[in-house]
Amino acid sequence: MTAPVILHGAACHAAPFWPGGQALTLPGHGSVPRTAPTVAAYADHIASQLAPRAALIGHSLGGMVALTLAARLGRALRALVLVDTPLRLPLAALHRAGAAAIPLFARAPRLIARAISRRTTNRAARPAIRASIASMAPGGLRDAMRAALAFNGWPLLDRVVCPVLAIWGRASLLTSRAEAAAIEALPTGRSLTYPGGHLVQFDQPDRFHRDVTAYLEAHP
Repeated sequence: MTAPVILHGAACHAAPFWPGGQALTLPGHGSVPRTAPTVAAYADHIASQLAPRAALIGHSLGGMVALTLAARLGRALRALVLVDTPLRLPLAALHRAGAAAIPLFARAPRLIARAISRRTTNRAARPAIRASIASMAPGGLRDAMRAALAFNGWPLLDRVVCPVLAIWGRASLLTSRAEAAAIEALPTGRSLTYPGGHLVQFDQPDRFHRDVTAYLEAHP
């Protein structure tokens, strides 16, 4: 069984959450050049790096990219694990005001880094999360936020045929029970909810690794 492909959330490229996986970096993060600020364009970049029968584990924005690839590739994917991945960001006000607010947020990556890193109860993980976000160039951070804001994964669900495991944070502000129910309704869908928030893979690392490992081993 080949190692899974890991797709990080926005600005969290240098905060690994899966030991031994093939961590791929989204455009505009680290040394990877920027591309169009859309999830579809990010998926184009990742698709060229996937081996046949890959298993994808994606968190947040990375999960949006992974879901897009699953809808495109069908049974060519071995399995899909979505980690607190919104099918669509939930706040109507965010969608209305987001375009204007994004440039302001993108100019302050260090402030965002401190705020987001504190959202995990795992204090040992906070420095890596904080450093990763703080290192983002404003352009890459702006692109990632725009891509996530514009994404709508609901129409993609009918095209996903590979096995899907979704793991949610009970206290997450970005995902909902309706999204969990939609994943559970898929013929191959399974859903787990953990204590914690949007950074659930850091909040519950041992349980997360155990559950995902068992799932991937069940879908070789």
